[in-house]
Amino acid sequence: MAGKSEFKQELDSLRIDRSKRTQARRSKVSAVWIIAGVALIGAIGVWRIASSLLAATEVEVHRVTVPRAGSSGPAIVLQAAGYVVPHYRIEVASKVVGRVKWMGVEK
Repeated sequence: MAGKSEFKQELDSLRIDRSKRTQARRSKVSAVWIIAGVALIGAIGVWRIASSLLAATEVEVHRVTVPRAGSSGPAIVLQAAGYVVPHYRIEVASKVVGRVKWMGVEK
């Protein structure tokens, strides 16, 4: 019988102690922090996208006046540097392979 009691003691030593619930509490706290971090990163991403879509580009505008006919003075020459940005991009393409004989549109 002494062998059975030793076996029982050995089994009892391997049993999980359910009185300590710190691991479950830690996992809940970790889950809250992970969810809060993901929500914060998501909010920052939405804010960046919204601010880039709603922000207006500042453009410097110069008004040029043209002298009326008959007025004396040097001719006005306008020189400007910058970029021309199109509103739409149009691509002309053919659906068939072949040689273009004539194109009625200038690029």
